[in-house]
Amino acid sequence: MLIKKTHRFLEVLLAIFVVYLLLTRAVITWAQSMPEPFVASVEWLTASEVNFSELTIKQDWLGFELQVHNLTVNRPEFSLKLDLVKGDINLFAPLWPSLDYGAALIIQNGHLETKSNLTTQDSLSQDNAVQADLVNPVFSLEQWQTRAYEHLNVGRLWKRIKFDNITLSDATRPGQSLKIVHLQALKAAQMHVVAEVSLGLPPGFNHERFNIKARVIPNVWGKVAEAQLSLAAFEPLNAHQVAQWLPPKWHSILPSGELMIDVNAHVKRSRLAEVTINLYGQSLQWPQSSKSVLPGSLGLVFNWQAPSTQSQYMVVSLSNIQINNRYVASLAPIEVMLDDEHIHFKTERFDIEPFKVMVAALANNNLVTQLFGKTAQLDLANLNGQLNWQTLSLPYLAFDVLHLDIPVTHYPGLIIRNLAVKKDAQSMHFTISEPILINEPSVHATALKVALPKKLP
Repeated sequence: MLIKKTHRFLEVLLAIFVVYLLLTRAVITWAQSMPEPFVASVEWLTASEVNFSELTIKQDWLGFELQVHNLTVNRPEFSLKLDLVKGDINLFAPLWPSLDYGAALIIQNGHLETKSNLTTQDSLSQDNAVQADLVNPVFSLEQWQTRAYEHLNVGRLWKRIKFDNITLSDATRPGQSLKIVHLQALKAAQMHVVAEVSLGLPPGFNHERFNIKARVIPNVWGKVAEAQLSLAAFEPLNAHQVAQWLPPKWHSILPSGELMIDVNAHVKRSRLAEVTINLYGQSLQWPQSSKSVLPGSLGLVFNWQAPSTQSQYMVVSLSNIQINNRYVASLAPIEVMLDDEHIHFKTERFDIEPFKVMVAALANNNLVTQLFGKTAQLDLANLNGQLNWQTLSLPYLAFDVLHLDIPVTHYPGLIIRNLAVKKDAQSMHFTISEPILINEPSVHATALKVALPKKLP
């Protein structure tokens, strides 16, 4: 009895497979012998306008091989033009989660243009919002990390993917585009991707070229279990042009020159877990052109890690600061937190020595220049502050002065120990536990001790 049921089951499966082959063959024959009715049916099903110059379809056991020349698809939301689409499609893939869509997919010379019903004013408003997002990355890094990978099924993609000269653009924002110059992906137990892209995002990126590498490990469900991604610029970027993304107040401070960007990202369980950005500026020309002491090169490393709990801030660690190709060893990592209006920063230790010539040059004040002379010493601890990134004002600043030594110039010398400073929008408070030493040889041969109340409003 069991054997008969098994035979019947196998016969049913065989009948279904034969019907599948016949239906597939009928559709292929219909598409090749009567392309106009076939295209009309496709247009009706997809609610779009479809055209092509040549269509070749070959049947295999699992589906069919497809080759389309000069394909155009027009919909109210987008328009698509592709010179060549070549690949195979596994018709059983939608029925079985572990099956690939096919063995290979090749697309050459394409253009995808998205359309929008936005008015010109709406488009400008969105452009302003994008600019604000760029200078305030809090905008949705956590939301983006969720959207970017949670619906991506790597395990079902084609085993070999190749794209050449594919451009993605937005009709409502001229100049904004992403061009995939070349992309090749190979999938086995892991998926390896190598790509060269050109990014046009005014005013910062003027069709700049980047190299992208990725290694993706899927889990048993095909989702991203772990991935390593890297992005690097082919050529140095124009630092002055990139700075145009920032508010106008920054333009008179930041230098022009060449900027190298290197980004590394780590994905775990289909969520962005860590991002490291290496910035290196060289051949820097500062707006204060007469200040020859300003560095010709600067290096910064920003690191972001996904928070364990949801926060209103995006917390970034700033470390490995380089000035003129020399690391600043006396500076502890700076924790930077961003919100809609302010950049919050704090660090446990800050030595002014590597930065005092820059402070003196940027201050445009003779008194400050003298105070930050070569013999001045200033060691800070527990530095904590807020910077308004639109106006560059400091509504809040607090720090402990461990050691301040100002030499005798046209003004008396000064030595201060263990001074706590706290400044907010309305007032400034000083707390000191040791006497201040004032050195003025014309008044007294030895330093004068000045004892102040422990707290000054």
